[in-house]
Amino acid sequence: FMKKCRFCPFVETHTLPEAASNYQPTGFVPFVRNVLEAVYPNSVPRPEEIGTNICMALALGQRELGTFAIHPLADLKGVVVEAGDLKNERGDIISRDKIEIQWVRYLEQPLDYSRRSLDYRPVPMLLMKNKPLDIPKDFNRQYVVIAKVPEDTRPGKYQGVIAIRPSNKPAVQMRLELTVYPFALETYADDDERIWIYYGGDFLRGYGGQILSEAEYWQWVD
Repeated sequence: FMKKCRFCPFVETHTLPEAASNYQPTGFVPFVRNVLEAVYPNSVPRPEEIGTNICMALALGQRELGTFAIHPLADLKGVVVEAGDLKNERGDIISRDKIEIQWVRYLEQPLDYSRRSLDYRPVPMLLMKNKPLDIPKDFNRQYVVIAKVPEDTRPGKYQGVIAIRPSNKPAVQMRLELTVYPFALETYADDDERIWIYYGGDFLRGYGGQILSEAEYWQWVD
């Protein structure tokens, strides 16, 4: 397999910006990238992505997501990522249990799915349950922040923090902002239907044993 296939990592054209030097004492650079743009293991944060708040806007009862990533300047041990409560200027609170954090797992994927080429690279592929992680130097770790506000939430702008705490480096806090609109989106009777893209069953059969226990596999299938 290794003789036939060629590892082709993402070619990063940016260099680490000067602003990253301010994070040398913490050992990592947190950065915020558009959720629709990929973060590869060797991606480099751009100047406008450093020191940026994680901002989301959502209607009453809506589920929305944002993302951020950690660019390690040193090996990080036991990195814990947690969200706190969010509060608006009137003192209303969106509790931390309405904020879910998951980490993004990379999987090696072909650059050409028709197999005309056997070149491959790791790409962000799976959302995994949040847990403490060891993150090696120069290997990005991306996280997804999922917010779900109750329908009785008072509209307005809520602010809080996401804490990033390695066991061997100082902690860093990132600002999290949620703008809650004063309306709900139209819903339908079949909103709870789940739609798979990229043939979920085949994907689980191919990779399930590597990432899920047998019980977890069948929980996904159900």
